[in-house]
Amino acid sequence: MGLLSPDAVMPFLNVALPVGISFYTFQTMAYTIDVYRRKGAPLQSFLKFAGFVTFFPQLVAGPIVLAQDLVPQMENRPRVTREQVSDGVFLIIKGLIKKVAIADWLGLNLVDRLYDNPAMFSSGEVLIALIGYSMQIYADFSGYTDMAIGSGKLFGYELPDNFQRPYQALTVASFWRRWHITLSTWVRHYIYFPLGGTRGTAVRTYFNLMASLVIMGVWHGANWTFVWYGLIHGVAVAVNRYHNQKRKKRRAAEGLATGSDDSDSDQKFGFTGVLWRWAATFLFVCVARILFRSEDLSQAWTITKQLCGTQWTVGQLPWQILAVLGVTYAIHLAPVAWVDRIKHLFREVPATGKGLILAVVCGWMVHLANTQPVPFIYFQF
Repeated sequence: MGLLSPDAVMPFLNVALPVGISFYTFQTMAYTIDVYRRKGAPLQSFLKFAGFVTFFPQLVAGPIVLAQDLVPQMENRPRVTREQVSDGVFLIIKGLIKKVAIADWLGLNLVDRLYDNPAMFSSGEVLIALIGYSMQIYADFSGYTDMAIGSGKLFGYELPDNFQRPYQALTVASFWRRWHITLSTWVRHYIYFPLGGTRGTAVRTYFNLMASLVIMGVWHGANWTFVWYGLIHGVAVAVNRYHNQKRKKRRAAEGLATGSDDSDSDQKFGFTGVLWRWAATFLFVCVARILFRSEDLSQAWTITKQLCGTQWTVGQLPWQILAVLGVTYAIHLAPVAWVDRIKHLFREVPATGKGLILAVVCGWMVHLANTQPVPFIYFQF
């Protein structure tokens, strides 16, 4: 708007913040708001309240758990089943592989190299690196979530899912219903709906959408890159809603069932419609993450200019990087039932076999791990 220069830095307090402060702050805010709205009774035991706030598996990086989901499980002595132990160990193994073998490896061998010296990369290599960063941040964050949910299961507690194959989304709105689900749910219930949601005029509805997405962006940090990241996602979600409403009106005029908003059903669009919607959504998400990964707008602009070049070769990238990306995205895009089948097969393995599998995976992770530990990306939030 011309009020500040492009290089201006948002003011913030230069103090050290406790790890995971935003996650348990959101949890306690939700608890306080629910009690104020009389949607939940205040806890009479300080010990139970403290246990809810400081439940260690998800304390540092989520998922964000509401009191109504966790406190009832604390009312009685937890009872751990064999299935919970098996599923918990399976999730911990899956989370370890995601974090060390995929996220850390892609970060060290591809993404960090791009952001350290973008001029060395062609436009094609920049695009591959952005695709690699999208897989890195997904494997890193969902890997932590898997280990958090798995750890909770070992103690008899069930935590909510935080990811549902986000890169299978056909719209940006659907992406946010699949990515960091507990944050999206929190923003929807405690920001979007109180602002008015879809009540009121269309202009007000779009304003509520934009405000919610910008707030989600700023939640990640006091930096203009996150403001713009939230803003462009808000614009994309608003465009999605506009076209959905337009399509619903047209179908209603034709006497056809409108269905639910932002459906990802291939029966709704057909194969060609599904393909181009998926490709457009995935490309938008990957390119928008330039802002998420960049330290400032200047670096983001440098990466963007490099992406918009004319050289689309990928000769500098070793085949191992392309192979890892191909395999990981193939697994991500595969039917969920395949992973569920593997989980059920793991349940049938005797306890000794589970221990051996876990030991082998841990040894593999130690072998792959760098001498300096790579922190989880969302620890900074």
